[in-house]
Amino acid sequence: MEMQFFYPVVIRQQGEQVFQAALPDFPEASTGSTSLEGALSAVTAALAAAVSHRIKHNQPVPEPSAAKGQDRHWAVLPALLSAKAALYLAMRRSGVSKVALARQLNHDEKEVRRLLDPAHPSKLPRIEAALAVLGMRLVVGMSCQS
Repeated sequence: MEMQFFYPVVIRQQGEQVFQAALPDFPEASTGSTSLEGALSAVTAALAAAVSHRIKHNQPVPEPSAAKGQDRHWAVLPALLSAKAALYLAMRRSGVSKVALARQLNHDEKEVRRLLDPAHPSKLPRIEAALAVLGMRLVVGMSCQS
């Protein structure tokens, strides 16, 4: 399983100073702004909120859809939330519970709950260790901001 946490954004300009930004993969995360930059910033925050909500409520987090003709913008999850989402998805796909993962890590179940909590400032080495138990590896990348 390989997943990158950047999602296509559809921008529609309405009038001279209104930009609507929508995420096809997260219908609940559309936003608007008076500038393109503002709309992209707002939709990135909305993406983070939508993924956090889905993790907290044990709902699916979709894989990014393919960009279509007009999709030239992307919303990217923050690095730590990407790592937490990766762990969440790996656990869901493997059917491993928090209790079972905690047992395999020789940790208390509260530790695994914190690793999955989008608001908790978990350390990446802990998430990497949890992913390793599930047969996964966290890979970090970078790209230009354009």
